[in-house]
Amino acid sequence: MKRSLLLINILIMILFLSGCTKQQNKIYDLNFSMYYNTVNNVKIIATPDNEEKLEEIYQGIDEILLRMDQLFNIQAREEQYKTELMIINDNAGVKPVQVSNEVITVVKKALEIATISEVDGVALFDPTIAPVWDCWNFLDHYYSIYNPITSSIPENIDEYLSLVDYQKVIVDEREQTVFLEIKGMKLDLGGIVKGYVADCIRSYLKQEGFHDAVIDIGKNIILMGKYQGKGWKTSLQTPYIERYSTSQQEQMYYYGRLYLSDKTIVTSGVYEKYIMDENQNEYHHILDPRTGFPIDNNVISVSVITDSSITADGYSTTLLAVGLEKGMEIVAKTTGLEAVYVVRNNDKYEVYISQGLQDQFEFNENVMNIGYEYKGVFSE
Repeated sequence: MKRSLLLINILIMILFLSGCTKQQNKIYDLNFSMYYNTVNNVKIIATPDNEEKLEEIYQGIDEILLRMDQLFNIQAREEQYKTELMIINDNAGVKPVQVSNEVITVVKKALEIATISEVDGVALFDPTIAPVWDCWNFLDHYYSIYNPITSSIPENIDEYLSLVDYQKVIVDEREQTVFLEIKGMKLDLGGIVKGYVADCIRSYLKQEGFHDAVIDIGKNIILMGKYQGKGWKTSLQTPYIERYSTSQQEQMYYYGRLYLSDKTIVTSGVYEKYIMDENQNEYHHILDPRTGFPIDNNVISVSVITDSSITADGYSTTLLAVGLEKGMEIVAKTTGLEAVYVVRNNDKYEVYISQGLQDQFEFNENVMNIGYEYKGVFSE
């Protein structure tokens, strides 16, 4: 992946955050290269005392993004650079690979969440699903109204299911190595690493004296501090909205809102990345390790709200995969974790929230016109 020149594309909007004071804070919109094949953006509220550091901050964030890309990306790039994760995969079934502390940290977190996601002894969030995921060739065959291509379904999925087993990922913290026990196994941390990157950027901003910001790393969002004295307004995008309105009407673009401060929110959904076959059947990218086919439990999206973005990243996929009942059970047992579900029920879309969001979630009644129903706090 070619690294773009460090051109600071800063859109400045002057905000009167403290009434009629002489000094004004400003919000700066910083856009970055598409590391991890995602759009990355950081909005920072700067004061007159620290805005002169913004060019340095831009460069610091870009360096974090580049470093993480060189550790964790497993997609081929023009430079033919081997990331640490690529080297681990190349040595599957051969030998352990010595890696950085950051890779150890993220691999351990992925394995921890895999354990939490187990249903009948099978982890539905399994970071070794990559060989099966590759069979689908999602990267080249994603369907959208802007790219309306159809694709055939792979026929050789069963050949790769035996390579999916997170328990065969061996982490040796003393030797600082990671080993995949079976040749052909492949580790993909894409379901969790963007959250880790967002957490690292938050730590960097705090270290540099910036405490109010919105960090968006591939839609892994951290809301730092406050905006105009209160939490940041966070809209939850309505799934499939592009199918209902070519004009993207604002009143139906989101189905709910929250005001968040010092929290992270991450959403996993089946509606943005999927393959469509010639019969108009959809096959989304969140795969079931038991079958190699997309998870099929009527969950359309899950938004997770918590403190750590790496945790939210992993939990969002997990809660979608295990379904509404099991997912809300996990949320209820986990301190500081909240969730919003959208579940398909025939021709309706039902919205459920966890107990801790009862006084925070605002349902957008406009989406009732397109079949959305607000069910409130989930209870069995």
